[in-house]
Amino acid sequence: MKNIFVLIFAVILMISPIIVSASVKINEIAWMGTDESYSNEWIELYNDGGGEVDVSNWVLGWKGGTSSVIIGKDKKCQNVKIPAGGFYLMERTDDNSVPNIIADCIYVGDLSNDGEIMILNNGGGVEMDIVNGSKKVKPWDINNSGETIGKNEKPKLTAQLTVSGWITATATPKAINSSTSSGGSSGSGDTSTTTTATESEENSGSTANYTYSAHSGSSELSKKTTKIKASLSAGRDRIVLTGTPVQFSAQLIDESGNVLDGDNYRWSFGDAGYASGKQTAHIYDVAGEYVTVLNASFGGQEYTSRSNLKSVEPDFKMNAILRSVGDSVIYITNNSSNEVNLRGWQIRTKRRSFLSEADIIILPKKTTPLSQKSTNMDLWEGEELELVYPTGKIYTSIKVKKEVILAPNLFGHSMSKTGEVASSSENVDKAVDNLGKELWTSQLYSLEEQLKNLQNSLVANVSESKRLSLNSKKEDILIKEEVVVEKMSTTTIDDENIVIIPQKRESSFWKFLKGVFGR
Repeated sequence: MKNIFVLIFAVILMISPIIVSASVKINEIAWMGTDESYSNEWIELYNDGGGEVDVSNWVLGWKGGTSSVIIGKDKKCQNVKIPAGGFYLMERTDDNSVPNIIADCIYVGDLSNDGEIMILNNGGGVEMDIVNGSKKVKPWDINNSGETIGKNEKPKLTAQLTVSGWITATATPKAINSSTSSGGSSGSGDTSTTTTATESEENSGSTANYTYSAHSGSSELSKKTTKIKASLSAGRDRIVLTGTPVQFSAQLIDESGNVLDGDNYRWSFGDAGYASGKQTAHIYDVAGEYVTVLNASFGGQEYTSRSNLKSVEPDFKMNAILRSVGDSVIYITNNSSNEVNLRGWQIRTKRRSFLSEADIIILPKKTTPLSQKSTNMDLWEGEELELVYPTGKIYTSIKVKKEVILAPNLFGHSMSKTGEVASSSENVDKAVDNLGKELWTSQLYSLEEQLKNLQNSLVANVSESKRLSLNSKKEDILIKEEVVVEKMSTTTIDDENIVIIPQKRESSFWKFLKGVFGR
């Protein structure tokens, strides 16, 4: 019997250091969120023991166990060490609940404003701490005093553990809790008058503060570091095209303009996509307005930046003309109400291709011509030309057309090198797609002048070749090449009184010219 007692006593001595060293408490609860967002909730654990504690597989649960986080097992909760006198920060959903401080754990699940019972168990299922914030008279009445601990009105205040119980005070994430209540009740019937004797000196060139504290642990407080003033940039606001990779580049600069080599760059693109790294790319599949958030750290400090992006669907029309002078031009029209950039897009045939490696910005409702010299693409009439997304997906394809040029043809009504008959102004507009109207107009005026010269030439030829003898009773008519010579007088007529009047046989082409010039 004596041996059994000695054995039990020895076992107690062996496990007692473990129990003492594992003095991890629920230390601060931001159940009301922050002034920025009610969903920016966070929870803080504190190790007031004399040694480091491994909290692998520890479980913090609430809502009767339906909400919980398993430290070390959950994907975003991999930090499992809490040093002596150290804090363990758990933020809801993402690392934005507490600005400029890196979370040790990201969890999912909200804390009810009506109160919760929170239980912390170690890896063996042993209860290490419990906070009963269930609603009695008021919600989050942790001290059973009839008062809510924490404040859900701006400025929002957290529930904090002190030696005298739980109090409502200004948030102190990863720092020693306040010792006096501010803006709320301490829950003990009176306001604590104990003041933490903290004297902080920040000297030039020094990174440490000497701090006195009344906390219960025997270990020294973590030394503070002088905050580095720097700015993080996620890039400017932009308009981008859906289906097109958008390049992102982070830049961290101090107040002197020096570029800092930060780490742990994390991007959130606003459409549930995310990435890591100083430089990255992302494709927006759906048109919309998005906010990109960038987080980075440097010197133990957290920095955040954001930028706005508007993703729009491409609305292009492409034409390709093989010109009579021997080269080709590709016309791309932006029909949308936003300026767009063709960088990364490709234009290709089966023989040739052009990749836009530089910015090609097309203004709203405008057309940009791309010459053969700039694209190095010699096109053939009738071959297929494709406009392709940077991802390789075909946006549209067309057939290359030959330029239509008006030219007089006295043997028929055809007016173009391609054999097309331009019988109306509607056909002219269609042929040049509104881009060559001035050229066509000048061609028509030139053609009209040529026809006038031809008419005068015919008159002169007939005058020289025909000598007509007319009398007062008889009228001779000479018809040659559709030109009629008529007698203009009933008296004696000499050659100088003969006038040649062309009789017009109006063709469809001549009617077209009258319709264009109103003559």
